[in-house]
Amino acid sequence: MFRLTSDIVNAVDAAIRSGVTRVRALKTSGIGARELKEIQQLAQGGVEPFWSFIKGLHEAEAAAEATFVATIGKSRDWRAAAFLLERRFPEEWGQKSECREEPVQHHLDGDVRRHE
Repeated sequence: MFRLTSDIVNAVDAAIRSGVTRVRALKTSGIGARELKEIQQLAQGGVEPFWSFIKGLHEAEAAAEATFVATIGKSRDWRAAAFLLERRFPEEWGQKSECREEPVQHHLDGDVRRHE
């Protein structure tokens, strides 16, 4: 079982709150995909401290988002925070592009008549 120390928890929390992505924060603290899967499985079963750790990840991400939004609101140069919001939270802050299907006009009528 993965040993989740307070040093790891604090490092991941601080990194995420400062704007580092979850994956990078975990990786720099020695938590890879295999360890994260184990932690998530234990957390789903309500096992502490894993449940609180996963809950803390979500709270840290929400705090980072709130910080970025506040920076945009009070800064003259808000572009860096906007950039981070767009990239870190694309569902909420990413640019929305509409994909429209344009009818394709084929000019086959003339070609078909020529071959009749």
